[in-house]
Parts: sequence; structure tokens; C-alpha cells
Amino acid sequence: MLKAVMQALRAPFFTGTIVPVVIGAVQATRAGRFDITLFFLCLVGALSFHGAANVINDYFDYLGGTDNVNRYHNLFSGGSRVIQDGILTPKQTLTLGIILLCVGIAIGLYLVIRVGWMVLLFGVSGTILVLAYSIPRYGLAYVGRGLGELAVAVGFGPLMVLGTYWVMAGSLSATIWWLSLTPGLLIALILFVNGYPDYEADLKTAKCTAVVTLGRARARWVYVLILAALYLEIVLGVVLSIIPVLSLLALVTIPIAVAATRKLFIVYDDPRGVVPVCGMTIGLHLITGLSLALGVGMSSFMG
Repeated sequence: MLKAVMQALRAPFFTGTIVPVVIGAVQATRAGRFDITLFFLCLVGALSFHGAANVINDYFDYLGGTDNVNRYHNLFSGGSRVIQDGILTPKQTLTLGIILLCVGIAIGLYLVIRVGWMVLLFGVSGTILVLAYSIPRYGLAYVGRGLGELAVAVGFGPLMVLGTYWVMAGSLSATIWWLSLTPGLLIALILFVNGYPDYEADLKTAKCTAVVTLGRARARWVYVLILAALYLEIVLGVVLSIIPVLSLLALVTIPIAVAATRKLFIVYDDPRGVVPVCGMTIGLHLITGLSLALGVGMSSFMG
């Protein structure tokens, strides 16, 4: 059963949560406000919401038929397949999602009691995004024409980074706002490129992802634009003295970004050929995010 739960959670993708929480915690440390207990609670709470989002998304994609007709599911997209492979029933999947959501809410309520009502704003927003993204026909992933990607970017960028920092520091700053944009852009990039192998299934079930809306050829340029915005945001933050100079360590992933872009432009219409680009994009998220956190952390010791 544990193996089934881990498959349903899609635990390897939890880096999407770990990165923003670490960035928020590192900046809190830089401000002299790190607390190991609060960090642990933020991480577990955020992972609970992330797991809930994955599982509930699988349930609604089953109802909407998207994952059922997906012939090109892979390690990076197409859902966990626990329902399609008969590992969990739809009811069990939904129950797991609700349990995870309740765990996240419970941790959030404890943090409200401990550090203040502002945490409620982050928790409620996260819960709304989890539910609003996946609902068949009416969810942002279906009718948003790109708003689904934006919702995930907000949830796994600003909400998690700002929420973690607020819990520890009890305030917000221009620096933490700026730092929160990086994981948001990175997770949007992952969701965006995962729309390529899912293109046919999404099109058949009227799931209006950005790739479906734009078409596979034109969508390649949006991938480039998001990458450009990502690196420009980091450089601009340093130039404007909003974030530390060592944040430029995050630029170490530019060669990966270039390689992923080149491959995408060649294999964009091949559902299986584009899978390595999905993997490279996930690697881009992890390395860029942790490099940014490292740079911010190192700046604490260099004045």
C-alpha cells in the first residue's frame, strides 16, 4: 500500500516544493530569523498541499478522461496512473487527496495560532488553487488557456516562498518578493513543457493548456520567453540591488536551458522525443533553485 501511495503522490516531483521552501528559509536565515521547528512545519505542510494537488489532479483528470486517453504518458507527465492501472480506486485516490489536504490545513491552523493570522491567507490561497486548477470543464487547467500554468506558478513560487519567510520572520520585504519569482517561473516552465507529451490527450478532452491553446510550434517560443524572463529577473534583481550579487550563481544552468531549448525546437511534434526535454526542465528547476538558495545563503557570510 505504501508503494501505491508514493506512486500516487508522485514524490520525485516534491523538489517543486522543497526549492521554494528552502529559498524562503535561507532568506529568513539571512535576516537572522531561522527556526528549525517552523521550517519543518512549513516543509511538511507545503508537501502535504503538493501531494494533495497531485492526487486530486489525478482524480479529476480521471473524471475528465485526460489521463485515460493519454497514449504518451511517461515519467514526467500523464499522471501517476494509479487509477488507470487499477492500483487505487477513484474513491481511494480522492480520499488520499482529501487526507493530505486536511494535514496541510491542520498544520496551517497550528501556524496561525503560533505566528499569526497572516498564515491563514497563504493557506486559504493554496487550498483554493489546489481545487480550482483541476476540476473538469470548469477548472483553470481546462478553461484557463494558460491560467492553469499561472496558478501553479503563483502557488509554487510566491505563495510558498513568502509563506515560509513570513512564518519565520513575521514580515515581508522587497528581496523575498523578488526571490519568490524564480521558483514560480521555473515551475511554470515544467508545467508548460509537460503539455507537449500530453498534447493529444488534452486536445481530445478540451483541456486548454497553454500548448493546446498556442499549438506545439508556436508554444516553443513561449518556452524561450519564460527562460529569458527567468534569467533576466535574476540579473535585474542583482543590478537593482534587490537580491544579493551571489544570486548570480543561479545562472550556472544557462547551458542546460540552451540544450533543452535546442532539443525542443527539433522534437516538439514528437510526443516521445520531447520527454527528455521534460526531464531537463525538471533538472533546470532543481539546480537553478538550489543555486539561488546557495548564493543567497553564502551572501550571509560575506556581509
